[in-house]
Amino acid sequence: MSAPPALSVLLVEDYAIDALYLIEILDGVEPAQRPHVEHVGSIADAEQTLAERTFDCVLLDLALPDGHGVENVQRIRAASRTATIVVMTGLDDERRAIEALELGAQDYLVKGRLDSADLMRHLRRAIQRHRLVTDLDREHELQKRLAGRDALTGLANRQLLGERARDEMAHARRRGDRLAFCFIDLDGFKAINDALGHAAGDVALIAVADALLEAVRAEDTVARIGGDEFVVMQVAVRDESDVRETGRRLVEAVRGIRSLNGQPIRLGASVGAAIFPDHGDSFESLLLHADGQMYRAKRAGGSDVRVQSASRVRIPSRLETAEASIDDAGLVYQPWVGGRGGVEALLRLRRDGRWTGADELLRIADRPGPRSTLSQWVLQTACGQWASWHRAVHDDLGRLAVNMTAAEVARSGFPEIVTAVLASQGLPRDTLQIEIAEPLLDAPERALLDNMASLRAAGVRLVIDQFGRQRASLRALTRLPIDGVKLDASVVRGLESADNEARALVAGIVAAAQIRQLEVAAVGVECEAQARACIALSCEALQGLWYAGWVGPEELPRLLAGRDQQVRRSWLREATRRCATA
Repeated sequence: MSAPPALSVLLVEDYAIDALYLIEILDGVEPAQRPHVEHVGSIADAEQTLAERTFDCVLLDLALPDGHGVENVQRIRAASRTATIVVMTGLDDERRAIEALELGAQDYLVKGRLDSADLMRHLRRAIQRHRLVTDLDREHELQKRLAGRDALTGLANRQLLGERARDEMAHARRRGDRLAFCFIDLDGFKAINDALGHAAGDVALIAVADALLEAVRAEDTVARIGGDEFVVMQVAVRDESDVRETGRRLVEAVRGIRSLNGQPIRLGASVGAAIFPDHGDSFESLLLHADGQMYRAKRAGGSDVRVQSASRVRIPSRLETAEASIDDAGLVYQPWVGGRGGVEALLRLRRDGRWTGADELLRIADRPGPRSTLSQWVLQTACGQWASWHRAVHDDLGRLAVNMTAAEVARSGFPEIVTAVLASQGLPRDTLQIEIAEPLLDAPERALLDNMASLRAAGVRLVIDQFGRQRASLRALTRLPIDGVKLDASVVRGLESADNEARALVAGIVAAAQIRQLEVAAVGVECEAQARACIALSCEALQGLWYAGWVGPEELPRLLAGRDQQVRRSWLREATRRCATA
């Protein structure tokens, strides 16, 4: 077995006798392992030497003419990130030596207590520890870097973009600066995928990433947030014309990609932009506005740039029609009783001073892009209003339920969007309950199951809505990562009559749910007879006109505190107790 290679050691010691003593000890090592020692007498000389050459180890005195104590460790570490530092101390200096270890030194020696073998053992062990720590730090840094990067293009992903955006917005607030977010969706990308295959599509995405990086400044951030969607965060923005100019460069950069693997292609980009703080004060709201403007550009024919012009928060204008103006859209809330309690946020339109259904608006938004933006607006608005009520009453108002489609939950980056919105409003993650309609959960895709699992792992509750409407298999309760189900109103109506099939269905659902410790809630409860039937079948929560109808956000706090609701909560607790002891 070959001997380990000789070490290179920089000895930093101003006291000549101590320096000679250490050099003699190291000279006593057998020739094959004898270290190469260079001696300097000050921190300044050590810094100069480390700038010119590398060493395996620095033997460092803590008391020098131009440096004292742990400051010496800091200066040597700044001069060399790779060298192992071993400090030397007198008998009464061990406290400072331990402080030096906390700053990155790997060992300390007490002068006059070592022979050659001991000193070499100390040095080699210190070097091994330093290399191990360095490798671990490097691995941690690599994992952190990869976690924030898109695997295909190497660009920042949504998570990293959000982190940088929040940092930059904090700096911009202090300096009075502006930022811009340009949301980019490719025109013609699907045709490339269909004609040339997904492998060629991946090559196109990489080419787009390179082109976008070339079109912006080094201090700007380019991110891929999913599919063929990219975002550029532009810092130190002067005005709207500055943003439009950047948008035009981005469009031209993508247009400049004219061939792929030798085959001609046509690729364009639709760009929408929003400016901080003019159009919003959170990353989520600004991205939402930029996304909406991007669809305006796409609707106008593509390869265009649109910049948000209204500073007020509203659903993006790509959802506007003569029949359903999205300026009339808003949220109403319907409470439920039982379990922890809470409210469900519902999208409605205000017409002639009253709230009406929003089916018309949802049909307009039923394309993947618009629906995604609309769902994010609902999520962000509901969480914002819920957080403001929490701050106002200083009490636990229960859970907030928001409806999402299975397609939206399956979308790339959706768990990160949800947790970012909750964090921006200061809401605990278990406050939010995402409800997905049962008919949309047939043969769930892998992406949906993965995102559902990620949301549950983060603490967000998931519930199947409209359960029992299609008499779905109870196996859905065993294979899906969920926390509960809400019985459809049509099932609850059957409980009031002598509908044995409805009772058997609910009994079966409750039994299957109890095995997995899932909460069962009944929706559409309109009278006490239905409420009694649901409680008798062990439903844990009730929602419907028997308890409370839906109201606007300005009326909800008063409704939750009303006497009728207090009476019904007491009734439910007593009825549940009686059923449990029957």
